[in-house]
Amino acid sequence: MEIANQINIILSEYAKGNKLSSYKKIIKIFKKNKENEKLRFNVAVIEQDLDLNENAIKNYRYLIENHNHKKSMMNLYLLLIKEFQYNEALQLIEKILIIDNSLLNVWTDKAYVLYKIENIEESIKVCNFILKNKTDDLYIQNILASCFLHKEL
Repeated sequence: MEIANQINIILSEYAKGNKLSSYKKIIKIFKKNKENEKLRFNVAVIEQDLDLNENAIKNYRYLIENHNHKKSMMNLYLLLIKEFQYNEALQLIEKILIIDNSLLNVWTDKAYVLYKIENIEESIKVCNFILKNKTDDLYIQNILASCFLHKEL
């Protein structure tokens, strides 16, 4: 059976809830095909879903370093935010925005990260930039309000 078909069957099993057994199967294939970019990305996504974050981070980093893989950058910075590694997340966010500065969700995450690292003035600037394009964004309004509260304290 062709590798792509095997992977699709395993991913289908994973989606149906057979997560651990599917992960073990995909790892067997991955060990023989470590250069397969799509396979490595799928492995990283599964690892992240299974809270095997150390492994997911290694795979995302490999994809970023060797393939400048944008989806890996996005998944990795979200994982880093979850793990409170804001400065490293911000570096990836900046890298993504150089590639494509039209991604409002990435700008939103930038505003949040800037707030978390207490770069309040920059966070306010980013919030205002986003609100020019998306005036009804309650999440950004929340970050902006948090910034103003932080300034008052």
